[in-house]
Amino acid sequence: MSPQPYKFAVVPKSTNSFFAEIEWGCLQAASELNVTCHYTGTPVEDYASQAALIEELVDSAKYAGLALSVINTTSAAAVIAKARNVGMAVVTFDSDAPDSERQAYIGTDNLAFGDQLGKVLLQIDPTGGTYGVITGAGPNLRDRERGLRERLAGTKWKEASNGSPKYAMDDANMALEQMWEFSQDANIDTVIPLGGWPMFNETGWKEFVNANRNKFKTLVVADATDNQLTLLKQRYVNGLVGQLPFVMGYQSMEVLNKLASGQATSEVVMGTNLLQVLNVPLALPPLTVDANYLGNLVYLGYLVCAIITMASLGFAVWTGLQRKDATVKAAQPPFLIMICVGTLIMGYALIPLSFDDKNSSQEACSRACIAVPWFLSIGFTVCFSALFSKTWRLNKVILSAQRFQRIIVRPSDVLLPFLGLLIANFVILLCWTIIDPLHFDRHDVPGTDDWNRVIATYGHCNSSSSAVYLILLGLVNFTAILLANYQAYRGRHIQTAFSESKYIFVINICILQACIFGVPMLVVTKDIPQGFYVVMVLLVAIITLPVLLLIFVPKLLYWREENQGNPSAQEGHPNMAKRCYSVGHIISSHHQNNGVALSRRISAAN
Repeated sequence: MSPQPYKFAVVPKSTNSFFAEIEWGCLQAASELNVTCHYTGTPVEDYASQAALIEELVDSAKYAGLALSVINTTSAAAVIAKARNVGMAVVTFDSDAPDSERQAYIGTDNLAFGDQLGKVLLQIDPTGGTYGVITGAGPNLRDRERGLRERLAGTKWKEASNGSPKYAMDDANMALEQMWEFSQDANIDTVIPLGGWPMFNETGWKEFVNANRNKFKTLVVADATDNQLTLLKQRYVNGLVGQLPFVMGYQSMEVLNKLASGQATSEVVMGTNLLQVLNVPLALPPLTVDANYLGNLVYLGYLVCAIITMASLGFAVWTGLQRKDATVKAAQPPFLIMICVGTLIMGYALIPLSFDDKNSSQEACSRACIAVPWFLSIGFTVCFSALFSKTWRLNKVILSAQRFQRIIVRPSDVLLPFLGLLIANFVILLCWTIIDPLHFDRHDVPGTDDWNRVIATYGHCNSSSSAVYLILLGLVNFTAILLANYQAYRGRHIQTAFSESKYIFVINICILQACIFGVPMLVVTKDIPQGFYVVMVLLVAIITLPVLLLIFVPKLLYWREENQGNPSAQEGHPNMAKRCYSVGHIISSHHQNNGVALSRRISAAN
């Protein structure tokens, strides 16, 4: 003899049309699972009557499980405990009693439900006003109230200070009467029922809306039963936020059947989706799109560019005017000029970097995109090669002299690092420009307004293979930075005029740190134009200005003291003039005499 199918009792708060859809879901699942669904409830919402009904069901010993929608958590907890004591499986739906012995809850996140009601109101009418609330009993409705108030807090919508909320207790006629009461208040601009109760009286609702179309700015109601959806299509309501009561009833049967069969549930709280339906207004609120232009930030770039330009040109002019002075001659004017030219070119990269499509055409912005890596790479190559060659030459000559070895420094030896780095950068940039040039694009920022309209965009330079070329440029130049740091480290103890080796070492460390910390910041801000721009400006400033200041300022100070005839300078550095000239002359002598041997004269000069 086959076992009898399980019988499950389903008890709603009341038997209104919302809970009727739960009954349909319950019956559908029961037929598929070969169990029995007994749906029963009271006509109106009353926790004492509900508790008495549940006690009768438990005492009958006919049911293997119970599903109920909680009106009062205290009374519900008592009858749930009684049902569990006799071995019944118990779940709650729609409204929960989380502190009871119930085994699962199937239903909506009611805090989110209230939040969505507020959101729909703001969508339809963000201009604000005063609203009233109609609610009922049960913890689910308390959560909806809280969610609604939290969403509307800080907006132009304010809840009425008197008479709100009103309690309809799941009674359609009572809820409709309360709607009429609110309509008599001249200060009320809309009413938000937290359940669909007033709309369940379809005839009465139509009469109410027709009489108050000029009174209420908009009407947003909870739930989305079939009759409510019909009324929305007929423009008797502006927006609905509904639940899925059929799903609640269906899942309640599924979970009860599992529990009665001794199976565990996958979750204690099983959420169901919200349904949002609304009439789109003919006139949507005005939309202001944030284009994320650089705006006044460009003045930061122009200021830094101006500072770099003045410093580079100023130091270059000083070098040219004083090229025959022992101080400048010792520092090798060609290298000083290269440093100035390199920093100047890098500084000019900030001009095309400041372009966007607010004041420039798309074509001009695309050209600016292409120009930026050219300025930065070529400028960095010229400046950095001068520093590298200067340190490398010094190490090669001084260290050989210390070993009393004969060495010949040719122009090709000096130009080799510069040409190698320049050619590598040039080839990569040329391929990039010809094969897949950068172009200026504008993209939508993720996120839309309540009507799915784009609220923000951003413009940036892009190409399909830009990452490949950037990586190649990064590898070439970062390798050069590492080699330069190695050369600077080797020559850190070499004593020359103005402690030049020490300053070059500091410069190389600064450039290395700027790259290590700056590149990740550029990656993070690549889709944030303002942030990317500020990081780029600061990186250019950090790389160029320390180079100029640490290379030229010590020389300028010594030159000024020397030309002012400051005795303390000469007393403090008795061999400085000789050392400056001798080392500078010896190191740079290849410009005048190719292939001249350099040997013990270096040690004698020092």
